[in-house]
Amino acid sequence: MKRHVTRACSAVLLTGGMLAPAAAPAAPPAKSARKPAPKKTAAVPAKGAAVSERTDPAAVWPVSLARLAGRYVFVQVATPGGLWETVRTPEAATVRQVSLNEIPAALRERLQKAEVVISDLKLPSSVEASMRTSPSKRGSLRFYSETAMGKLSYKGLPGIGGQDQDPGEFSGQVMFRLDHQSHSNPSPTGVLFVRQREEATWGVAIIDYGDLNATTIPEPEAPEPPNGAAKKGEPAEKHDHEGIPVMANARILRTGGEIFSYFEWTEPTAEGERVIRGCVRLVRLPDGADRLPQPMRPMPQPVRPMPRT
Repeated sequence: MKRHVTRACSAVLLTGGMLAPAAAPAAPPAKSARKPAPKKTAAVPAKGAAVSERTDPAAVWPVSLARLAGRYVFVQVATPGGLWETVRTPEAATVRQVSLNEIPAALRERLQKAEVVISDLKLPSSVEASMRTSPSKRGSLRFYSETAMGKLSYKGLPGIGGQDQDPGEFSGQVMFRLDHQSHSNPSPTGVLFVRQREEATWGVAIIDYGDLNATTIPEPEAPEPPNGAAKKGEPAEKHDHEGIPVMANARILRTGGEIFSYFEWTEPTAEGERVIRGCVRLVRLPDGADRLPQPMRPMPQPVRPMPRT
């Protein structure tokens, strides 16, 4: 099946350079019983060397998988200006932005009832984190990757799995993966380039975000038959050893507490085909709550006279 994953490497775009693979943590020096350890002296790090041999993962990305556990519900459309509607006919394709009230009732109802539940995480998770000096010497390239098994359930989000004909519903055991790459001091031109390319779809989840992915748990390999050979005439049993992606278009922010999910809806029309795509924001419910509070109305601020100089 063809995958539709909307993803970009912000660290590459913000620096204009290529990302080198994260360095493996250096092994501790071997202990010697005869000679004392030599006195440590400061050394100038080589180009592209890690800023710290033991990088604190929370310093690179503070929102771990453990902090993501909970139930998230639909709050609003996250695509600025409304969702994107494309109507294709044999003659041409028309693109426009539409509000939530203008999309088909079936899709609107699914989105308004959309939710994601992350639970039963098998902790501790596996975490890798590192920081490297950027090629421009203007800051650090930050890398974070975390995996853990757990349970994922979601509904009302067609397209979140990145597959053709994605129904937008799933429930089962998965392997979660959280990835983050960024620059500690992004250039203004790099930020503008990313905004021009992705902000129209993802909204705020474009600069400093983490990719939240999940795949099904691969089936265990079948034990080999005696003598390492199957019986004559019996076909070899096939198993799925890679897992199937079930979440490939979801992002989180450094602040945590919310998930941004891409979705895509396709339906036939009398003239051709209608596609509606965009991004929605889901917020985690507080413990014991069944709904989120209503948006607060901003209070007017009193006008204070300027102080005399």
